[in-house]
Amino acid sequence: GLDSQQAQHIWSFLDDLANKDPEEYKKFMEEKMREAKQLAKTTREQREKPCFVISSTTTGTSNRLYINFLSSSRCPALQKKNGKPAGLKTPI
Repeated sequence: GLDSQQAQHIWSFLDDLANKDPEEYKKFMEEKMREAKQLAKTTREQREKPCFVISSTTTGTSNRLYINFLSSSRCPALQKKNGKPAGLKTPI
């Protein structure tokens, strides 16, 4: 994240740009908004998707343990030790 000095520097830059060249400021902000929208879209497409959950009790207690399984396009496909794709019933 940004510290307060870095944030102040950015705000000063934007204030100066807005005062000196409002048209350039507008172009700059529109470009940053396009970049942010593209990043949000990319992030949304890569978001994990729920698959299933396992629920169990912890030995000797009544505490419940939940393990959520997700899929994601960012995770590589499972492979065997020899590098070939692993099937659903293939030990990895």
